[in-house]
Amino acid sequence: MTRISFPGAVRTALLVLLVVVIGLLQLRSQTEPEGTGQALAKPRQKLCPQPSFGPRRAPKKFKIAITTGPLAGWAAVRRAAAFPDSIPPLVHLTSKDGRIATKLLPTVRSWRRLLDIDISNRSASGQLIFNNRWHFMHWDDRQISELIAKHHPRLSRSYGKLASGLERSDIGRLAVLHHVGGLYVDLDVELLRDPTPLLRPAQLRGPSRLAENFSCESAVWSQEPPAHPIFVYNRSSIISNAVMMSRANQTFLTFVLNNWPDWFERVWAEKSRRKDTQAVQVTGPAMLQEFYNNYTALKPREPALDWCANMLADPDVFQPISDHYYGPKRMKHVCVKDAARMNELQRLLCQRMAREKFKEKQVPKSAYTVHKFMHLSYENRLRRLQTSAISSVLPILTCEI
Repeated sequence: MTRISFPGAVRTALLVLLVVVIGLLQLRSQTEPEGTGQALAKPRQKLCPQPSFGPRRAPKKFKIAITTGPLAGWAAVRRAAAFPDSIPPLVHLTSKDGRIATKLLPTVRSWRRLLDIDISNRSASGQLIFNNRWHFMHWDDRQISELIAKHHPRLSRSYGKLASGLERSDIGRLAVLHHVGGLYVDLDVELLRDPTPLLRPAQLRGPSRLAENFSCESAVWSQEPPAHPIFVYNRSSIISNAVMMSRANQTFLTFVLNNWPDWFERVWAEKSRRKDTQAVQVTGPAMLQEFYNNYTALKPREPALDWCANMLADPDVFQPISDHYYGPKRMKHVCVKDAARMNELQRLLCQRMAREKFKEKQVPKSAYTVHKFMHLSYENRLRRLQTSAISSVLPILTCEI
């Protein structure tokens, strides 16, 4: 076989051409859009894509490489550095697969007003808070499962035993808020006014204060309307996971995520045939209230900087209106029919509603949101409802997990 030889200059030119071709192929593999059907190599560094609104160029301080997890460049130290003295202006929403019932569109659209809000607050160091704008993130079942598997391996085993989408959604939203920080809202929660002041909640004073004894700068939790805990749990109040705000790695969320797996395995793991309504006790408000009571009772001698004695806002702040099941018309009937069987809390509530002549409650001007209690479970009822992609309503910020 005859060997073909090239002059030195030709060999050099061919080598340069080969290097250029390889470089172009590598660049294409990192920028090719999803859905092409090709197995793309995972880039070592990938910046979080900019949302479809606001300045095209992000401030230099927020050009952080993503390596693992949503906004993983903020994990631990970097996230704390990005938001040293405020809750991040991120709104988190969840659904099974990125589609929501068309009936929910009006409440989801209400959050679009955040697109016109310019956050004038600055951190103590003077840097702008997240590009001076609010952003939206959406999490589906797959993303939440990957997030928990990667960052909460102990939690992942118990999470896999949950009996319904409602239970998985309850735990998933806690993991998201712990990992990234921000404001989580249910899809049937309507925004009424600018929530930006809530990013630094402990600084609210006077009529703007979230509760008489509110004392937390790192988190805000909503509470159910009074009729719910009084008639369901025989207690005067109960925490809610329909609206909640937190910094990343906040100590209460850490406390829940670290201790819930053992509690679940001990109390619920063997009771696999659970009804959807039991999610309230397994992963929802009843469970959270028990953990909240234990957390606030700890009173550590040297508490963490974000430990809070009270992070609960009054019910009127986020959920001023009861579920229609506990509305005035039905309650008027219940308060008369069941008067002899009522406990003290229930009698007092009925007496108060009677003094108000069982009128429909008006949403106070101080309320930031109102919960519609539409009960559109994405597992049982959503299959029979017309749906729309949430990305068609809100500009969604997404990052590599």
